[in-house]
Amino acid sequence: MTIKANVDETKIPAQLVRKQAEELLAKMPLPPGYKATFTGENQDQQESEEFLNRAVVIALFLIFLILVSLFNSVSQPFIIMSSVMLSIGGTFFGLMLYKQPFSIIMTGIGAISLAGVVVKNAIVLSYYTKKLSPSGRVTIARHWFPRWSVGTRRKNGQALCLMLSFQETTTIASM
Repeated sequence: MTIKANVDETKIPAQLVRKQAEELLAKMPLPPGYKATFTGENQDQQESEEFLNRAVVIALFLIFLILVSLFNSVSQPFIIMSSVMLSIGGTFFGLMLYKQPFSIIMTGIGAISLAGVVVKNAIVLSYYTKKLSPSGRVTIARHWFPRWSVGTRRKNGQALCLMLSFQETTTIASM
């Protein structure tokens, strides 16, 4: 037996309807030899979810390897990759704040795009900070630069990241 349904997404999300249907079917006793499965959009979504999960893990590993070869160290790529984890945490916080469902396709692709922008900005900021430091190490010391110089240079690095983010956003928006 096959049951089909079309959900009006403007009134209720399809994920919520599927969840309610799963709860109702769990309460309903089925005769021996029968089982209830969800196919169609649900099956496509599960396949896409599996693919995206593998793609994210592979992409993060490749990004890490590229960063290690770029910086010739392991510590700086860990710092940059931690910014990616913080951005993903911010994505989930935003979804909870606005009570939006997590759609693996749309939210997942958005989170991957955000991770790319965050990595790029972290690389630029890391490189610029390393360039400002005379010894190549980043430490907090007031005697390196006068107060006005530190503030101006920090704002230059932030402005550079802001310009790159704006360029990335306009490029993505124009696609």
